[in-house]
Amino acid sequence: MGYNRHYIVNGKKIDILKEDWDYLVLLDACRFDYFKEVYRNHFDEGRLSKAISPSTWTMEWLNKIFENNYFDDIIYISPHPFINSKKEITFKDSFRDKRSFDGKKHFFKVIDVWRGNTINVLDTIVHPITVNKAFHKTYLRYADKRYIIHYIQPHRPYITINDKVKVDYTPFQRLLTIFFSPVQMWSLKKFLNKPSTSALEDCYRKMGREGIIEVYKNEIGLVLDTLKMLVDSISGNWLITADHGERIANFWRFNSFEHGGRRDREVIEVPWFEIKKGK
Repeated sequence: MGYNRHYIVNGKKIDILKEDWDYLVLLDACRFDYFKEVYRNHFDEGRLSKAISPSTWTMEWLNKIFENNYFDDIIYISPHPFINSKKEITFKDSFRDKRSFDGKKHFFKVIDVWRGNTINVLDTIVHPITVNKAFHKTYLRYADKRYIIHYIQPHRPYITINDKVKVDYTPFQRLLTIFFSPVQMWSLKKFLNKPSTSALEDCYRKMGREGIIEVYKNEIGLVLDTLKMLVDSISGNWLITADHGERIANFWRFNSFEHGGRRDREVIEVPWFEIKKGK
């Protein structure tokens, strides 16, 4: 298909599948700048670089990285229904082109962590501890394989504040969503003395954009704490990166908690964190 599948790290094009890793960790929607601020609170080893991702959203990443290839040495631990062992998924929304992906055509095995493990109030979000448990259970049987371990965090909804993406809006609030970005709508509702409808909106009202950024960094901290449990327990070469970054609480963008589309710095600059432990 001819996609550009390369990350750019330290000025060099890198095919991530040809790198020397035993465990490739994907942090969904993880920006480099905020990862850099917090990662040393959780890891005292490893080398961090800034990478430019070839993609701006997950389905694009899957298509570019894996193309039409099959990898009989890779097991994918998936909390994301885009990557599953059951069927091909096709996805399109108003900001993106139409893309499809069929996990069973690309990997030795896909572990469907997302099935039955979502957190009730958090829609499709799977807790990172659940991902760890799925990895350990699979590793006991297939210790000779390479693993891609995908965590949804720090993608919204945010676990640390019990965030909900889908809200039961009143007719007035539903009308506002047609004309305003979430952040603009929150500001207008506050001005009109309308009640808040989510934990994330409460956070914005109290602390503004800086409050949202702090929540996002807490999500990175949560997933890194969980990841460290794996790194400490399993020897091997670890590569921690992201499929894309995230626009966070941008007042002027309609999709102010989004990614995809334009290759803005916030969306394409991701961490490239290597930990070598031998095996």
